[in-house]
Amino acid sequence: MNKFKGYLILSDIDGTITNDRGEITEENAQAIRYFQSEGGLVTVSSGRYPDFIDKYADRFVPNTYVIGVNGTVLFDPVTRRHLVDKPIDDGVTEVLHAIMRDCADVFRITASAYDREFHIPREDFAQLDAIMASHGGPWHRFIIVQKADKTAKVLDYLKNLCGDRYNLDRSWSEGIEIHSADSGKGELLPDMLAQLAADGNPIHTTVCVGDYENDISMLTHADIAYAVENAIDEVKAVADRITVHHNEHALAHIIADLEKEALKHNGIQ
Repeated sequence: MNKFKGYLILSDIDGTITNDRGEITEENAQAIRYFQSEGGLVTVSSGRYPDFIDKYADRFVPNTYVIGVNGTVLFDPVTRRHLVDKPIDDGVTEVLHAIMRDCADVFRITASAYDREFHIPREDFAQLDAIMASHGGPWHRFIIVQKADKTAKVLDYLKNLCGDRYNLDRSWSEGIEIHSADSGKGELLPDMLAQLAADGNPIHTTVCVGDYENDISMLTHADIAYAVENAIDEVKAVADRITVHHNEHALAHIIADLEKEALKHNGIQ
């Protein structure tokens, strides 16, 4: 009866749709398939590469577009095309040189494109320009890595240095991601919704689910924002609802919530 038509679930991957073992549980998989069979759309918005979700194809196949590389790419998993692409500008090189000069706590810089990445350890910082040139581009983000207890200090430095030019997100306790100011999980959500409307598949309710700092922008754009129980406090603070821990089949619980609401909305119960 298409009870979920017009609903879009957009979930983070690590720590959200997957458990501690990096698996999508059968409980989550069954619930997702049911939601999709009733007309709902389920996909992911992740710091991972757009095609990372392919590794779960035996459990879950998104039935709409995927947001990848922390909101710098909107990807069609059917055609394998990028519908939106937001690489970072060349000015980031100046920022990277400042980090190498001023931040002794940083032990690695990772450069990411939409389909590949490479790591530059501190001992190779002097060769950064040559290494980047040899690998080509464009680059979609750079990840600054230090020990977890130094992340806040480095993040403060970056906010003062370039917070007005770039988005700065933490995806985990030791990494800070630098990407273009017009990118991000939340920033790309309007592009996804516009594309779905153009496809003749308009969304009336966007449900976003996350656990870490880089999920906050999409939660603030959602009609219904869920944090999993294991989410950091900053994510819980912006969420409308807090569901169970990601090890307890969080997507299945969310879909059960939405089914009750959809039935009430349709006057069935």
